[in-house]
Amino acid sequence: ILAGPLLDAKAGAALTSENLKSLKAESVGLFEAAQRAAVDTVATTKEYVSTLQAALAIGQNIGLNQKQIEEIVHRLVVAAGQFGIEQEKVGSSIAQIFAGSVRVTNQLARNLGLGSVEARKQLKEAIALGNVYDFLIGKTRNG
Repeated sequence: ILAGPLLDAKAGAALTSENLKSLKAESVGLFEAAQRAAVDTVATTKEYVSTLQAALAIGQNIGLNQKQIEEIVHRLVVAAGQFGIEQEKVGSSIAQIFAGSVRVTNQLARNLGLGSVEARKQLKEAIALGNVYDFLIGKTRNG
C-alpha cells in the first residue's frame, strides 16, 4: 500500500473499515499520480513509487504534507536524472536530505549545493524551523 506512511502518521486513530477504504483510495490516487509524474523523469514507475513511498514516511516526520512531498520528490528525481545519478541511489539520497543528515557521498545533495558544512547546517535549520519545503524548492528551482 503506497499510503502506508499515511497510515503510520494516523497510527493514533482507531483503524476502522472507513479508514482502510480512505487509505486504499489515497494509495490508488498516489500511485496514479506517481505514474504520471514518472513520465517526466528517467525513473521507471517502480523506482519512482519506491522513492516516493520512502520520502512520504520521512517527509511527514519533518512537517511536510503529502502535496509538498510529492512536489519535492518530483523535482529531486528530475534533478537526479539531469545530473546523471543512478535511480537506485535517489531514494536514499532524498531520505538523507529530508533527514538533514547528508553524507559527503550524496551526489544529488552535492549537485544541489548541499555538500558544504554550511549548507548542511542551513538544511538542518530549515528542517528545525519548519521551512524545509521553501528551502528545497529554492534548491530545485529552474534557472
